[in-house]
Amino acid sequence: MKQMIFTETTRKIITYSIYVIFAGYTLQKIILEQSISGKIAYGILLFIFLGIAGWAEYLRLLYHHMIYSQTIICDPEKARYYYHILRKKDFFKSYQHTLLIFDILYHQDLNESETCIQILENNQKVFKSSLDHLLIRNFTYFYSYYQLNNRTKIKKYYPEVLKMKGTKIKGHKVSPLYNWEFIEGLYLYCLKDYKKSIHAFQNVNTQYMNNRELTQYYLAFGKAYRELHDNKHANVMFSKAIQTGNKLSYCKEAKAYLQI
Repeated sequence: MKQMIFTETTRKIITYSIYVIFAGYTLQKIILEQSISGKIAYGILLFIFLGIAGWAEYLRLLYHHMIYSQTIICDPEKARYYYHILRKKDFFKSYQHTLLIFDILYHQDLNESETCIQILENNQKVFKSSLDHLLIRNFTYFYSYYQLNNRTKIKKYYPEVLKMKGTKIKGHKVSPLYNWEFIEGLYLYCLKDYKKSIHAFQNVNTQYMNNRELTQYYLAFGKAYRELHDNKHANVMFSKAIQTGNKLSYCKEAKAYLQI
């Protein structure tokens, strides 16, 4: 999210500068143009340009509200509200793939793993269209089967996720979308190697995690401690998950463990 904010700020400076320069240039042409038809033509051009630019910024704003609600506020229903508006207003389907990825996040955070898997199955072409999409695909399979406690499938998809680490194709490297130590911790937990799982979780750098990811992390960490009957540390992690996750389903699971 920090990287996204920095990138977005830079983008706004560049984009708005282009808007101002183009608008200023076009207004100057309107003023200097002698013929009425020429002034009208430049005016129409300016109106169309600013209209398209304004609409694009509006869609981008909806997108950021959607992502912020899901990953920082951790309110899936609020995020879904912006999702529906964006889907309705995106006439040119420029956010089609983005909304598909959001569908996975949304259902994952509601603990609807089978729905996530079905989304992947129905959109294989999309999720194999780039390195980043392929990583999302492999991790979603892995995490969904982790939620379903399907060890056979977990063992199948863990290597598929891991081989994406540092992958390059034609100079393009896969984006650091997930924390590799966290993934390792999940895998070791599924193998019931709880001591190594805890060690992997301890090595996770949480600095760049958003609240959604932190909630997943705290819950998984607490479950590993619980398996070793270290209820003191387990409850600390479950409490952190509840404090961080707001309305995510992970909080319900953490609360259930605290009551045991």
